[in-house]
Amino acid sequence: MIRVENVNYSYGYTDEEGKPHESVALKNVSFHIKKGEFVGVLGSNGSGKSTLSRLLNALIFPNEGRVLVNGMDTRESESWFDIRSTCGLVFQNPDNQIIASTVWEDVAEGPQNLGVPRDEMIVRIKDSLKKVSMEKFSEGEYRDTSPLFLSGGQKQRLAIAGVLAMNPECIIFDEPTSMLDPKGRKEVLSTIRELNHKYNITIIYITHFPEEVLDADKILVFNKGNLISEGEPKGIFSDEEMLKNCGLRQPFEYELKGFLEKEGVELP
Repeated sequence: MIRVENVNYSYGYTDEEGKPHESVALKNVSFHIKKGEFVGVLGSNGSGKSTLSRLLNALIFPNEGRVLVNGMDTRESESWFDIRSTCGLVFQNPDNQIIASTVWEDVAEGPQNLGVPRDEMIVRIKDSLKKVSMEKFSEGEYRDTSPLFLSGGQKQRLAIAGVLAMNPECIIFDEPTSMLDPKGRKEVLSTIRELNHKYNITIIYITHFPEEVLDADKILVFNKGNLISEGEPKGIFSDEEMLKNCGLRQPFEYELKGFLEKEGVELP
């Protein structure tokens, strides 16, 4: 589904004296994501995670190497529409993604931009709101509810519904729970897991909270622009030293397991 091949990316900037500089965000990164996988992307701040999300969605393009989405090269402008329709992107702050005055209109925005016929668009809106457990906002008195009256978790689920209405095969989540309280965080995580397990939507979940991707099919660990490790959660989270070197910590379950084993407790 997605193939990243030897990708390098740098941001250019100018210092106070007007001299040009480059800040390297990703260095020679390669990996492959299969359709239907749930992939966790871990890394501390500045590791290149958000840059990666924008490369996968063709919002920015590699300085070197290439990104392929269903065989389409993100550097080819004629493929941008199809790539962005295939890979939806949900940002960290839902307020940056919600643009309409009602819940219904906000979910309708994407299909309208794609030129979806009205009858099909109505079906998509209702279906998308149902998939994120917000179906009550598709009819009756709740249909015209302003997003301003939603909780943080509901706003993020609304942002997800807006992406779902465009029928993507893959959704990239860039730290979607970092601005939510525990209740909102739980709601959003439950919705994302259901999208993967029930509807077979490929999920790329970017976070610096390891416990959020314990049940992922695969984990990618980034540090200072480098892909440090790739593998199943069990192997990744058992490597305490590697995680510490990347500014990450083990999930609580793994910390407890390590402590008990050091105390001589035998575990299955």
